[in-house]
Amino acid sequence: VTTGGINAGNRVISNVGDAVNDTDAVNKRQLDNLSTTVSRGWNIQANGGDTETVAPGDTVNVAQGDNIEVTRAGKTLNIATSRKVNFDNVAIGTITLDKDSGKISGLADGALAPDSRDAVTGSQLFSTNKNVSTNSQNIAANKAQIDSGLNFAGNTGTFNRHLGETTTIRGGLAEDAAASNKNIRTVAKDGQV
Repeated sequence: VTTGGINAGNRVISNVGDAVNDTDAVNKRQLDNLSTTVSRGWNIQANGGDTETVAPGDTVNVAQGDNIEVTRAGKTLNIATSRKVNFDNVAIGTITLDKDSGKISGLADGALAPDSRDAVTGSQLFSTNKNVSTNSQNIAANKAQIDSGLNFAGNTGTFNRHLGETTTIRGGLAEDAAASNKNIRTVAKDGQV
């Protein structure tokens, strides 16, 4: 042993105690323990599944899914929902959007108002269709009555007028003569009374 170091003539120095202070020499057992600890690596697990050991020097790849985007900026991983998503089925409370049926179900009735921007439901459309059907039947029945027109009859003769046609009614009594229902005689002919 000299001030320049230790020279054991290429021999093993035995019975060296464990190092305690930062400047102490370490023994083989301490180095082996350190090697074992370092080589253990660390474990990775997803959603409570099986664990996988990641050894020193291994690379862990974080893959993105159908609707998840993964990007890296330096040592930072950014995991975000994709701006363009594709789902088979989406449920929000009682509302369900199903890819296979193509239906949105569980909706509340939309407001039926001039300024409403609500979606309407099947039951609301059914009610509207029923009302339209009833109105169509009523219009058809009214059309038959309207098409029959008005019938006019005088003391003699009759004629029929449709809506929009003109009927002329002429009286023969002088302007200054007194009128009564006893001196009126009517004749219905050629659209005139």
